Order: sequence, then structure tokens, then C-alpha cells
Amino acid sequence: MKARGIIRLLAWASYDFANSIWAINVLTLYFLLWLTDDLKTPELAYSLVYSGLMLLVAVSSPLLGAVSDRYGRRMPFLIAFTLLCIVPGMLFGVLVRSGAEALALFAVATFGYMAATVFYNALLPDISSAGNRGFASGVGIGAGYLGNVLGVLLIKPFVDAGGRGAAFAPSALGFLLFALPCFLLVRDIGPRAPWSWNYVRDSYRQAVETVRQAGRYKELFKFILARFFYEDAIATFMAFISVFLTRVADFTTSELQLIVILATACALPGALLYGWVADRLGVKRTLVLVLAQWAAVFVGGITAAEKPVFFALAVLTGISLGAVGACDRVMLTRLAPPERVGEFFGLYVLVGRVAAVVGPVLWGLTLTAFAHLGTTSYRLAVLALFIVFWVGFGLLLRVREFPVPVIAPAGPAPRSTD
Repeated sequence: MKARGIIRLLAWASYDFANSIWAINVLTLYFLLWLTDDLKTPELAYSLVYSGLMLLVAVSSPLLGAVSDRYGRRMPFLIAFTLLCIVPGMLFGVLVRSGAEALALFAVATFGYMAATVFYNALLPDISSAGNRGFASGVGIGAGYLGNVLGVLLIKPFVDAGGRGAAFAPSALGFLLFALPCFLLVRDIGPRAPWSWNYVRDSYRQAVETVRQAGRYKELFKFILARFFYEDAIATFMAFISVFLTRVADFTTSELQLIVILATACALPGALLYGWVADRLGVKRTLVLVLAQWAAVFVGGITAAEKPVFFALAVLTGISLGAVGACDRVMLTRLAPPERVGEFFGLYVLVGRVAAVVGPVLWGLTLTAFAHLGTTSYRLAVLALFIVFWVGFGLLLRVREFPVPVIAPAGPAPRSTD
């Protein structure tokens, strides 16, 4: 890779680093505990708002991807939705005085954060080649987990001084500052079409077509279906991990910070290693190996009792989390037609977000049904997720990895002829 390509890759990866500062402190560590413990808001309220938010993201993701493909640009949308996250994020813990206000700002900021990932992921083919795409994806994921580690350390003094609510504004500021290299140095490749509001109308039609046409690419459809289930289990488990460890293993805030640092320190080499392995062994084989590791994590979550065991599981969780992110993005680029990558990345996000609608509901229903069992209800919730995970794992084993097949045009968007 030439020097210019390396600079573009590192600038692109800086966004993964930046948004991880926000994600680790808000979505993983502090917001849910701040909401439930400090603002005395029922956990069910969070689950319902989160599920509704994910449904909104699910509906809008294919539309956003199709608009970016037709307009020929990703960066303006990436910047706009990032700011939609950062601006309300600056108000967390400053103006918020109630659970309702906190959830409202959380919904807006999280929508911006998640919508931006559609355009960030779609930039991957622009900053890499077919031969190094797995490595490039691994660099991005690795940068993200490095951002997790440094993000926890950078925000820790604010939390120590002002409590959980003091984490949010500096996290938003860190997101903005470290995203600037991506905003300034990464450029869209290819001609730009003149903007027209017809893109919005046409993209609604194209979004419907995307879902329909995904079935014409059989291996892509099977992969997306498999990802629905295993992503549902993994994302839900990680969304509630801070509450799980606090309730089940009696983790303190300092211990949560430490275990997150440990897991993300392992995720960095995991992302790089498995991105490299995917380029040589094949993405599908590598992804199967990664999901086997995730199976071990779920079993540990169901059975572990001592804090040292949870710290050991954090190592495997970190490696597996970095690896799955590095692999499944590349898997989609292997199976999707090149000229519709942005559109199918929208569908890729759609699947993850629809799964995120189902997962929290399953988690909440399990906790409610077995509330009389105390902390055991949390282990049963992990067991329910593990069953869902196995459905996805089984479906992935049926996916064949090969280049996109030739399919005659059947809709408004052109097809690959490779």
C-alpha cells in the first residue's frame, strides 16, 4: 500500500477510534446505570426506548445507503449524522434532570451515532483494495478498540470527580476531536451527481427493491439472515453487560472500568489478527472460528461465579468482539455487488438494528418472567440469547463464500457483471 493509501486508511480508522470513545462510555459503561441507579428510571423503560430507536434505525438504514449511492457521496452524510450525535451528547449530565429527558436526548444522539455507521462502513471499498480489505477492516476495528481503552482512561477522571453523569459531555467532545482526521482527509471517490430531492423518493423505492433483490443473491441473503441471529445475541449481551456484571458479580464502577480496559486491550490484536487471517484463510472460515469463541463466552456468562473467571472471560470476549467486527464487514463486500455496496451496507445495518429491536425485548421479558429468582434471572437471560446465537451460527455454516454471481438486471439499479 502506497503512502497516500496508508494516510487515507489511518484517517478513515480515526473515525472508528473516535466513535468508540462515545460508545464505550455512553452505550456500554455509564448511561444505563446512570439512568436506572441515579435517575431511578425502570430498566424496562430503557429497553422499550432502545428497541423503538433500533426500529427507526432499521427502517431508515437502507434508505440512507441508497441515497448515498445515488448521490455518489458518503462524507457529507457521515459528518451530518455524527454532529446529530455530538450536539445532544454535550447536554447529557448538564441539563438533564429526569429519566424522560435523558432518554429523549439518548434517542437522538444514538440515532445519529448509528446512522453514521452506514456511511462509514460504505467507505471501506474506497480506502482499500480487494487484496487488503480484510486487513483494512481490521485496522478500523482495532482503532475502535484502542479508542475504547483510551476513552475509558480519558473519561475516568470526570467520572471519579462528578459521577456517571459527568462522562457524557467530554465523551461527545472526544468523539468530535478524534473524528476530524477522517472528516478532513478522506474524500469520496468517483463522480458526484447533482443533488435532487428525487433521491429521497427514489431511494424509498430502492430500499424496498434492496430487500427484495437481496434474495436474488442467495449467499448474501443467507449471510444476512445468519447475522440477524448471531448479531442479536452479541449486541444485546454487550448492551446490558454493565448491568449484568453489576447485578450478578457485584462489580464496582472501578472494576467495570478495569474489565472494559482488559477486554478492549485484547480486542485490538484480535481485530488485526483475524483481519489478517481472513485475507488468507477466507472470511467465512475465519468467521466460523470467531463464533465458536463467542459460544464459549456465552457458556461462561451462564455458569461463571467468581470475579477472576469473569476477568478471564473478558479476554476471550475482547478478542472475539474485535474479530467479528473485522470479519463480517468483509464478508458482505465479498457477497454484495460492488456498485451497490452502500445500499447493501444499509441492509447490513438494518439487520443489526432489527435484531437490536428483538434482543432487548427478549432480555426484558426473561428478566420479568424469572424476577422471583433474583440474579439468576440475568443468567437465564444470557441463556435465552445463547439459543438465538446458535440459530445464527447454524445458518452461517450453510453460507458459501465466493464472488458475486452474474444476475440479469431486474430493477432500477445496475447489477454486477463480474
